Amino acid sequence: MDDVLPETRTPRKKGPPKRVVRWVEQYVRRETILCRAGAAFLFLFGLFALLVTYWFWFLVVTIFLAGIGPQSWMLRFVVAGVLTALMFVAERMADHDELERLDVESDSGTRVAIYVARVSGYGYLSPAFSAASAHAAVKVASVILLIAPRTLMTSVRLLKRSFRVSKMDVDGCARVLTELCEASGKVTFDDLSKSVRGVHWGELLPLMRDILGVVFLFTPPPGLTIADHLRDEIVATKA
Repeated sequence: MDDVLPETRTPRKKGPPKRVVRWVEQYVRRETILCRAGAAFLFLFGLFALLVTYWFWFLVVTIFLAGIGPQSWMLRFVVAGVLTALMFVAERMADHDELERLDVESDSGTRVAIYVARVSGYGYLSPAFSAASAHAAVKVASVILLIAPRTLMTSVRLLKRSFRVSKMDVDGCARVLTELCEASGKVTFDDLSKSVRGVHWGELLPLMRDILGVVFLFTPPPGLTIADHLRDEIVATKA
């Protein structure tokens, strides 16, 4: 790599190469925009889903109270609101690994275990499958009712992440990436702490975990390494 020093484990006397700093700046800008755009989209979708959930509970309450006798509209609105709010509590307590695993039957009667929407983090695609058992049907209903709170919570997490990424220590991240690019293999955390000083590792490492190409290795001694495609991308970045 141009203007990258030979492998060394001693503290640097100068900053990281400009091309590495430039790559980190571009990464921070891109991730911040994507996280905030995703948060905005999920927030709007979550509000829509929340409105649908509220009116669903309002309909359920209306039907239930109709069997008891005349009740005020205000009572119906309040009870529906309380039930909708309880969906957020249920979302926090739910075992999503269990909810997203459905046992359904094909036409031939063969049971197939299907994991739904692992990438998105919630199984809103579950209703697309024909659940044969009552247990699976309950799971499907639960997933649908939890779409709104989970989507809204995900939008909040994305927004928080955008703020964390926007405040990333660009110089510290660039110095770590430079060390990884110069090394022929794994760089232990102990070596990184000696060669890259003045870095808040508790804040930087969790953010670097999301960088595609930075690999965390936990076999003793634990450390980091960099994938070839990321090294090539950094090298190709214009300073």
